Amino acid sequence: MPVHRLLSRFIRRVTGASLSLMAAASLAGPALQQPRIVDGDQPIRVLATVPREPVVIEGFKGRVDGLMLYGINGETPTLRPATWRTEPGRSLAFTLINDLPCAAPEAGKHMRADQTNLHVHGLLVHPNSKDALGQYGDHSMLVLESGRRASSVRGGGPCARPGRPDSNDPHARESGLAGFRVSLPASHPYGMSWYHPHVHEVAGAQVGAGMSGLISVGDIWSTAYARYSALTGTAADQAQVPESDRIGQDPQRAEEERALRRQTQQVHLMLKDLQLAAIPGRANAYRYNPSFTPDLCGGQARAPQAWCRAGKGGGVWLFTVNGQLQPELQIGRGQRQVWRIANVSGTVSYELQLRITAPRQHAGQVVPLQVVGGDGVAFHQSKAQANYQHEMMLLPSARVDVHVDPLHVCRVLQRLPDRPGTPCTMPGIEAVLETAGPNLGADQWPQADLMRVRIESIETYRSEHDPGPLGVSVRQAPQARAAATPVPVEPPCSNGPTRIAEGQYRLIGLRNDMVAGKERFGMAVSGPHALVGGQPAVIDLPRKAYRAFDPSRIDLCIHADLARGYEERWVVRNDSDEVHNFHLHQARFEVLDHRDGPRPLHAGKASGAGIWHDNFPINPGGWILLRVRFDQPEQAGRYMYHCHILEHEDKGMMAMIQVVDTARRPSQAQAAQRFPGAGSRAPGLSDAQASRPAGSPGDAFARYLASAPPWMSQALCRTEPVMADVLSRR
Repeated sequence: MPVHRLLSRFIRRVTGASLSLMAAASLAGPALQQPRIVDGDQPIRVLATVPREPVVIEGFKGRVDGLMLYGINGETPTLRPATWRTEPGRSLAFTLINDLPCAAPEAGKHMRADQTNLHVHGLLVHPNSKDALGQYGDHSMLVLESGRRASSVRGGGPCARPGRPDSNDPHARESGLAGFRVSLPASHPYGMSWYHPHVHEVAGAQVGAGMSGLISVGDIWSTAYARYSALTGTAADQAQVPESDRIGQDPQRAEEERALRRQTQQVHLMLKDLQLAAIPGRANAYRYNPSFTPDLCGGQARAPQAWCRAGKGGGVWLFTVNGQLQPELQIGRGQRQVWRIANVSGTVSYELQLRITAPRQHAGQVVPLQVVGGDGVAFHQSKAQANYQHEMMLLPSARVDVHVDPLHVCRVLQRLPDRPGTPCTMPGIEAVLETAGPNLGADQWPQADLMRVRIESIETYRSEHDPGPLGVSVRQAPQARAAATPVPVEPPCSNGPTRIAEGQYRLIGLRNDMVAGKERFGMAVSGPHALVGGQPAVIDLPRKAYRAFDPSRIDLCIHADLARGYEERWVVRNDSDEVHNFHLHQARFEVLDHRDGPRPLHAGKASGAGIWHDNFPINPGGWILLRVRFDQPEQAGRYMYHCHILEHEDKGMMAMIQVVDTARRPSQAQAAQRFPGAGSRAPGLSDAQASRPAGSPGDAFARYLASAPPWMSQALCRTEPVMADVLSRR
């Protein structure tokens, strides 16, 4: 670590400890509240709205207008919406109701602030457009218009009526409400995901206004709370997990788990920041400011009360936990906890650590916590090789599960051997969960004391009451239910696939720069390229290759037999001067190698074979080597990969991928042979449909599809089996 960072950290800890002690003595925060849990087996109704009355945020002296919030199943819209709970092999059915107030178009944007949708981030589910029952999958190209009436429109009509899409508009459009059903595969990993809007150009403002919530697939005690590769990987992957680490029917280990359950409490922590502008002439009245300003509080500001004030204009920046300002979490005597933390902010990153504030002789010390999982997947680990980290870097969309054991904290503070059964006694511990103010190149985020933690007195425990670190083991997945929603068949890519062979990789670039005085964001892709000695031979892309997001353009096409499984190596290169956070929808990836560029990645995320992610940070000038898996039918379709710093995504750092399941769709060559003249637009019908005699009504319909514009053929091919059956009877 650079010397200036070490010195800065030392000064911060010394001054921060005294500030936090004074703050704790003068102010008592609200008790931490948990989001309500709703069962995903029941239909969920999601209301997206701007409350008509100002919102009161616990711990903050002020009332806030203009927040965009979710209300679940009739509950009052809040910064702490309900957490959805489901299991592998089950389906989530939900209805999204858009009640956002009408908004005027913004200069240079195609979308308006009253248009929204809903993306289930981290779930390996289908991205389908509307099915025969009128339900969508995880379709991020849906644009749901507001159903709220506009007083400025004659007759009080809706904000905007969905128009007919033309060949240049790939979006599905609905008005008022839309139904969704997403089915999780039986091998889906257990862990925490989240839901949020994903309309390009306005996603950052909507998430920044509070529109986000959590999804829990099982919990930490689920029978398959395990690393993803052991459930869906190859035999070689599964062979890496020793039989001794599988619980199975071992009665001793089963009793140990029951004891752990009795002692351990699960706690969900949603990190959301809010930038507010003061309302002139009204005391303690604020309005959400969608124009995000990274240096609102002057760059390296310290926020011991979890908020800071702008230098001019009276604006404030809040850093909330579960919609509360600096809440207090109690850990009872003899209790341990697992904190399931999610950065559900739009743009801000967090560098989390637990800093002691009392007893005085330990004030300022940062204690390591056991990290048991991240990004919706557990990290396989034995008790003897538990994964402890002093700091956890969470860029937007990242999640982490940490085990907090007061006995471990006690032994660390007293410098005792950290072994189960080692005696340790303390009258009590006070601490803060803080973000240390990460410096990510272009932005320096404020330091903030996010949550106070009070641990009751710790006494020496008998060894059987001190099981030590959590052992995270690979276990059998549960029996799957039948998928409630069939996965539609995807037509071939119009621009053709590119196969990546063993020893090759795709190169994906992320770049932002200034062109003619204007900021430009874009992505590029090329390949295949050769790995030489396991390292990428090419990491540079020509500047002209970078393009801003175009929803009608497929940037990357993959044809794969998903039932048999298919994987690729990708090198993702950060060709800019600030950190980016790479995210891929509908899939997960391992980070096999990385180069951090000129600045080492501080408090980096865990990486390596067997540790799966859906997002990963890349430093300026650096790159990451990924192993990406496509092995579920639900992964067929069109979706995105992008930077999950939503300010960057909204400005164009996003691209479209299309995955075609070759087991369910003939190749382009076969389709072209069956339908001469169709070229790359052939819809690729099934063998039975393609074998109709020439000149038959069914053949005529297939030829019409092949010659139709791409948007029409792709829309009609979904209904082709029914229509062709009608035609064949004529």
